[in-house]
Amino acid sequence: MDRFVVLLGAILLVVTLEQVSGHLRHDPLGCQNGTKATVDECCTIPVLADKAILEKCKSEHPFMPPNKDTKGKGSHPGCIAECVLKGMGAMKNDLVDAAGFNKAIQPVVKANPDFAKLIEDAVKTCEKRSNIDVGFSKSPDNTASNSVAKVFVNCVYGTLFQQCPSKAWTKKDECTLLKEKIKMGCPNLHNRNMLPVVFVALSIVGMAISQPPAPDASCFQPTTVTADDCCKIPKPIDSTVMDKCKADNPKPGQMSAPGVPRTEGCCIAQCAMVETGGFVNNALNTDAIKKSIASTLGADANFGSLVNGAVDSCARQIQNDPAYSVAPISSSPDRAGCSFIPQGFINCLYTTMFKSCPASVWTESSDCQALKTKLDGGCPFFLLMGRGPRQ
Repeated sequence: MDRFVVLLGAILLVVTLEQVSGHLRHDPLGCQNGTKATVDECCTIPVLADKAILEKCKSEHPFMPPNKDTKGKGSHPGCIAECVLKGMGAMKNDLVDAAGFNKAIQPVVKANPDFAKLIEDAVKTCEKRSNIDVGFSKSPDNTASNSVAKVFVNCVYGTLFQQCPSKAWTKKDECTLLKEKIKMGCPNLHNRNMLPVVFVALSIVGMAISQPPAPDASCFQPTTVTADDCCKIPKPIDSTVMDKCKADNPKPGQMSAPGVPRTEGCCIAQCAMVETGGFVNNALNTDAIKKSIASTLGADANFGSLVNGAVDSCARQIQNDPAYSVAPISSSPDRAGCSFIPQGFINCLYTTMFKSCPASVWTESSDCQALKTKLDGGCPFFLLMGRGPRQ
């Protein structure tokens, strides 16, 4: 029982207790559905941080539900993670220092030979994953804690759970279900008593598979025309749905830099497709997509005949590309990561429509042809919607 409490303390480095703060505002993946097993029951992951450091950091950064502190903000789970890594000598210049981390955990590694190689590989991979985008993931609030530590801790524990050695793994259906939920990108899982035995899944299933590639820097170069100047494509999703999803999913304060992969898909795109029934159980529903588009893009005299073929083609392309099924890394601790699939599908749909734009609505010019060339080179359609880099 003592070991369980310590492990729970380690896992709580990276989570928000939803029983205190309320339900997730949006749960398309069914993350809040209770499970009959806990992380500790399924895999006996060794505790990597010293218990004294854990307790010290938990006391210095007590959990507070959102809107309960004097400034109206909840505590940031990354603060505890940052505190622990600094206490272990595993942070240097606001970045994770793998050498310092490995030195601190040597006693644990020696005591757990079944996990030794897994831990070594996880630390190496997760250091790169957490440090890659530090300059573009910092909160605009300078008082906020560094998210790099949280991402690293989540990644390491997530990897160890997903690749749990057979000797430490409990073979039962409940544990398989737990692993599947984490693969989907759920940020928390509960046992049957709804105790906060939780686990944040960050890029677990995709250690050998990377997420969709980042746009090349050339995609961000200024253009003299926009996609709309060349081909006015009707919006496929009803404006009422889009307005609701934009209100429910405000844009992040920082965008990824050119060449830096995003850690999750567009939450607005996922919301819109869930609302219209086009994205269910982490999969595209082409029948529902065609039905919802029939009254928008499909009703247009110029594009209507192109819709069904484009929907089928894009659904196959995105669903069959394993990069889009990689578990997303949420940029916010209060929700699941948003899937790459909806954004990829919508981008494909717009790209197909633009490249097949009927002559009756196409503006023939060298500048417009240059946009098609950018799309052929892999640039996402949304980068062609404005002149130059989108702010």
